[in-house]
Amino acid sequence: MLKKFLLPLLLALCLLVPAFAEEEGLPMVEFDLDGGSMFGGTLIITCLDDTISETGSYGFLCEVEDISALTVGDILTAMEIKSIEPVLEGDAFEGWMIYQLVITEDEDGFSDWQYVRLDELIYSTEDLLALPAPDYYAVYTAKWASVPAESYYSEDAESYEVITVPSITLFANGGVMRIDSEEGPYEATLSVAMAEEGLSFGEVLDLGRLLSVTMEGKTFTGWTVYDVHVLEVSDVPVAEDGVLCYMLGEEWYMVLREYDVCAQNISTEELAGIVCSVTDHVVVANFE
Repeated sequence: MLKKFLLPLLLALCLLVPAFAEEEGLPMVEFDLDGGSMFGGTLIITCLDDTISETGSYGFLCEVEDISALTVGDILTAMEIKSIEPVLEGDAFEGWMIYQLVITEDEDGFSDWQYVRLDELIYSTEDLLALPAPDYYAVYTAKWASVPAESYYSEDAESYEVITVPSITLFANGGVMRIDSEEGPYEATLSVAMAEEGLSFGEVLDLGRLLSVTMEGKTFTGWTVYDVHVLEVSDVPVAEDGVLCYMLGEEWYMVLREYDVCAQNISTEELAGIVCSVTDHVVVANFE
């Protein structure tokens, strides 16, 4: 199963938006909103254009001129987020806990991710939005009534029943996907979506809006679909037998360690007809 705590980084890479400035050297604000994805919690994100996105977690990454003058709510407003609502069927939302994500690297170049809770308070959504924008990698996590706070981001999390929400990662593999929208066409290299069992890939990914997949000097030939059991994000390339490693950007790689090939070199129309199962999928563009 895809490690859900890696989705915030994938989403942050996908949603990289210079909300205030594009100059280098400005302070960076980086945080995740996590609906308690390790227990099946989701977030309903309402945007200014009234579209609603639903995902286990949502990442934000932007440069600002003065962090001290901004709140978490200011960042969401700048990214055209109108409201956030955590949802977990059969459970009660108590508020938000604050964690700091600390990433360390060992002598072999492997990264270790640790979630450190900063205080014992539980914040209402209103209080969360009023907090100063963090100058560290913050993770704001929904606290659910049935799950003890000490169980989050720990080995104990596996002892709780999890509502499995499959994910689909659509990856241009070095190319560019041109996607239509109400505001006009835009380009993307990566898209991550959460899906309910029984929906088709076309419904989840809205493939009807996919205009083209291109790479300079090469011809797009179709998609390969992987059923993924273990996915990692690494800041170094991984070259091991049986492991697939794809470059996400200048400093990040998507690593598939355990996977099955569900479909190979299929058209977008064929991809749209595949029905989601209770597993995670990575869909990779192929070029000649």
